[in-house]
Amino acid sequence: MGTSTKLAIWLDHSAAYIVEIKPNHLPIMTIESKFVNSSELIASQNRTLNAYYNKIINKIKDYEKLFLFGPTTAKLELFDVLSEDHRLMKMKVLIIETPNLRPDQQEQYINNYFA
Repeated sequence: MGTSTKLAIWLDHSAAYIVEIKPNHLPIMTIESKFVNSSELIASQNRTLNAYYNKIINKIKDYEKLFLFGPTTAKLELFDVLSEDHRLMKMKVLIIETPNLRPDQQEQYINNYFA
């Protein structure tokens, strides 16, 4: 992390692509989930998703602004977990529903949002 205070995260239940907003480049970090979409494993999947969201939170806790986007409810679920963490109460979060985007489309979406 550098001097940037802004992050964008495209996520679904399988992976999160974290982009630190800095002049002239957008470094990307990926956090993968072990989530398997199966209604028979609900309790273990909830633990898996909570572990996934906590990994993301550990990477983003020092930022002031967060832009969450993606095609699934994962962004809302992450926001719920963020909302429960008192250390992150001052973080400004914007959430937008988007279709499934390729990495180049994600970068373009981020550039357009922060332009």
